[in-house]
Amino acid sequence: MNAPVAGRAPALDGWGITHGRITAPEALRGSAPEALSGTAAEALSGTTPEALRGPAADAVLVVGDGVFELPAVVGGWPAVDTLRSDELVRAQLPRRFGLVIIGPWMGERSHEWHRMLVHSAVAHLLPGGLLVADAAVGHAIEPIAGATGLDIGGELAEGHRWWRRTTRRTVHDLVAEARSRLDRMQAADLAAAMAADGHLVVLDTRTPTDRDRHGVIPGSVHAPRTVLEWLADPTSGYSHEAIGPDTRLVVVCNEGYSSSLAAANLQELGFTAATDLVGGVVAWLAAGLPTEAPEGHHGLCLLPEESRTSGDPCR
Repeated sequence: MNAPVAGRAPALDGWGITHGRITAPEALRGSAPEALSGTAAEALSGTTPEALRGPAADAVLVVGDGVFELPAVVGGWPAVDTLRSDELVRAQLPRRFGLVIIGPWMGERSHEWHRMLVHSAVAHLLPGGLLVADAAVGHAIEPIAGATGLDIGGELAEGHRWWRRTTRRTVHDLVAEARSRLDRMQAADLAAAMAADGHLVVLDTRTPTDRDRHGVIPGSVHAPRTVLEWLADPTSGYSHEAIGPDTRLVVVCNEGYSSSLAAANLQELGFTAATDLVGGVVAWLAAGLPTEAPEGHHGLCLLPEESRTSGDPCR
């Protein structure tokens, strides 16, 4: 995925630029003339319902498929991050937002695509953050809002809709907290590091099915997620021979989500430089980097053979 282009934002009906500030459409502002600045609460001030009071945000995320020129510094926000809708579906941005604005997208989209778009938007919202969409987009979001962590919302003038992200702790919060501790790697950077650093080990936590289907990164070690910590910990009695106390570990999974949680766990075990691959093996393949067929898959049985029964699986 390409990084967001600073200074360009999707064209959203009613949104505009006034003296270098983003201005909200009348549907969101009511009679308030203020431009967006500083916080989601200020962004949606005036006659907007009291419920629209969100957390302070360093930046706003604007998503849509049309673009117009936008200054890099807008209102009270240090920056505006922008993505096309197709980019948001797979986005793993390094920060979250108090306000995400979704504008129109191009073409017909499936229910699954809508679900993935909203899921990714919510993943980039702070707890209590606000999602705002125009009328057409709002009708697609409404049926799936509750199942994606948007627990309250309402309709604004001219059909614009808003939702607030739940303040309940979610898996998105776990992943974001894990990533805040990681110096995550892009695919090209990982490939270069593997060639240059003899103390780096790539741990592939995917299932045998996924490894067979998509191939493996050459030189990586299969470390199933169910036994990753045992294979890494040099004091577990089951550690992998390639891993020592000073080994630099990089975790990869399919798309770079569970790997973030796994890498944070490895830091807890003393691997302070442990990290993961942004986008996982999907990103590695998209970058045109090589894979190979797996030679086999790792299994770890903690019980000695004589203590197992016929129904005991290897963990």
